[in-house]
Amino acid sequence: MNFSAADWSAAVPALVPALAAVVILLIDLLPRVRRGYVLFVSLLGLAAAAFLALPFWANPLSDVLGGMISTDGYAVFFELLFLLVAGLSLLLSWHELTPGYAALTLWATSGMALLASATNLMTIFLGMELLSLSLYVLVGFSPRRDGEAGLKYILLGALATGFLLYGMALLFGSTGTTSLAEIGFRLYHGAFVAPALVVLGTGLILVGMTFKLALVPFQNWLPDVYQGAPAAVTAFMSVGTKAAAFAVLLRFAFMAVPALAAFWVPLLTFLAVFSMFLGNILALKQTNAVRLLAYSGIAHAGYLMVALVSFSVLAASGSLFYLAAYAFTNLGAFAGVILLAGREGNFELTAWDGLYRRKPLLAAVLSVFLLSLAGIPPTVGFFAKFYILEGAVLSGKIPLAVLLVLASGISLYVYLRVIMRIFNGQGEGKVTVSPPVWTVLAVSLAGTIGFGLFPAQLVGIVQHSALSLLP
Repeated sequence: MNFSAADWSAAVPALVPALAAVVILLIDLLPRVRRGYVLFVSLLGLAAAAFLALPFWANPLSDVLGGMISTDGYAVFFELLFLLVAGLSLLLSWHELTPGYAALTLWATSGMALLASATNLMTIFLGMELLSLSLYVLVGFSPRRDGEAGLKYILLGALATGFLLYGMALLFGSTGTTSLAEIGFRLYHGAFVAPALVVLGTGLILVGMTFKLALVPFQNWLPDVYQGAPAAVTAFMSVGTKAAAFAVLLRFAFMAVPALAAFWVPLLTFLAVFSMFLGNILALKQTNAVRLLAYSGIAHAGYLMVALVSFSVLAASGSLFYLAAYAFTNLGAFAGVILLAGREGNFELTAWDGLYRRKPLLAAVLSVFLLSLAGIPPTVGFFAKFYILEGAVLSGKIPLAVLLVLASGISLYVYLRVIMRIFNGQGEGKVTVSPPVWTVLAVSLAGTIGFGLFPAQLVGIVQHSALSLLP
């Protein structure tokens, strides 16, 4: 295949963070490398990637690099989201930032960007592996941990990758192509062999994707890995991995297997319901802040599945809005977890007791993030759930929308319980907020409140992005 300059320019948003990681490793060879230099180069690489991705918003390129990727509005939206999440996560990791840590984060971001634009089973697998291998090392990166979380994640992740790859092989064997658009065309027109293998291959791919999303019944790894990993890595994973997996799943559903909707919609509906309720119910009894947010993440993955099974452009745009809202809110909440844990690493909820008496401003900011996770207006979390509910109702999924409201009612108690601890009790210990963490809190708060008060700006962006999914 002969690649033109346009082909390579479309791949630049995914390549630039990886190149920045190489530069950081070269800088590490110099004597007395400071964390500030590492952070500066990392953020510069992320900003350059965002700058180079923006032109494709208005001038998309489809079927580039031999049909492997498509740099359309959908891809640009997710690329910018991943770059923002990576930048904020690096700021959160300021006290533990090393060249190796930064390089792995940037490589993981490259994998996410590749997944956002992937329109071929081969590039999906390459992006997933680049993301996964980087995260396997990051999860076990902290020298203060025993490595159990990293080992558990790599073993279960390898198993999920096996399901994913075997499903891709079956789908390729049945249709004779790895292109998502071509698979969708052949399934729609019946130009394939062995229908049973098509269904089995699709099911195995869904298993691999639902593991990355931590949907029930593939959720058991999530709380243990989140608790064992460095807190900043957990924050990065909680948003980035979920958004990357959902980006692939949504494009796969719309481009490759819309003809099999009668098979996968009931299956994912079942997983969505159980994830919403089980995640929130298990979060009720958690006394560890990281585990609470982990189980909360399972429930939020269930909310996203409601948008997917509604299977409309409106519901798809609602899911993109939800992911953007979740990114701001969850990163802000994890910033609070890191701050209150302190150097001692106390992630128990007792560290939140009486925060209002020690840091009134911080207490108010963290309460906003918790209210947004619960979906209380005027935060962005309210409109995120509203748009998912709207998509479900207009798609005829009224019972599913009712179940989402009931599950959200359970989650309200989960978050209010933490807010009560913030404004009550006699907490001890000094809370010191460094400038990088204040930056994360400020950006997260601006997104949480700003898009909550003026959601129309973000709605226009996600609607333009979701339209790119249509053939």
